[in-house]
Amino acid sequence: MMWTAEDCKQLAPEQYGSRKRHRSVDQGSNKRMSADMMLMLRRPGVICSNDAKSCYDRIVHAVAALCMLRQRVPESAITCVFTTLQNLSHTIRTAYGDSTSTYGGSYWIVPATNEAGPMHGIMQGNGKGPALWAVISSPVLAMLRADGYGTVFKLAISGDELHYVGFSFVDDMDQIETARTIDETAHDVVSQMQGGIDCWNGGVKVTGGALV
Repeated sequence: MMWTAEDCKQLAPEQYGSRKRHRSVDQGSNKRMSADMMLMLRRPGVICSNDAKSCYDRIVHAVAALCMLRQRVPESAITCVFTTLQNLSHTIRTAYGDSTSTYGGSYWIVPATNEAGPMHGIMQGNGKGPALWAVISSPVLAMLRADGYGTVFKLAISGDELHYVGFSFVDDMDQIETARTIDETAHDVVSQMQGGIDCWNGGVKVTGGALV
């Protein structure tokens, strides 16, 4: 799945988590250089750090399945993955032994609605968690870019414009907003940032998540 996503450039350039040759220290350098650019250009800007709550535990299986299909994962493999998770019966292991009561299984009561339904999330420690979040978060980051949030810097030599919405490493996100014109004030940038945070929060909610 990740090979396909990388080959087809389906992963957001802002997402450095769960990817080969992408390190957190490099993402930190990107953020530092962006701040330096704001200083040199005397451009108002905001960086807002936020974190997704219980990232892997809140992934909606239908959303994950669609994102996997987008990366050409066979439907049979997706069905195998999520029916296994939905039918797991969990016990608690302690120093005094395993619990006799369980939760999950084929009959699970959803507390919010008091109705039966499958458990969602992919559980902490699941080996496919990082790769799944990479393909799930990428469309949300692309949505932010499409809506015009983020910052744009013009490259001095080529003249190309570099547009990005932040610095993401798995579920940790540092969103960035800068003034686009000399007439925009710091107050305008703060308003833009609030819009970007609302957009990111809405996208994360669709996946089943929430911001801490």
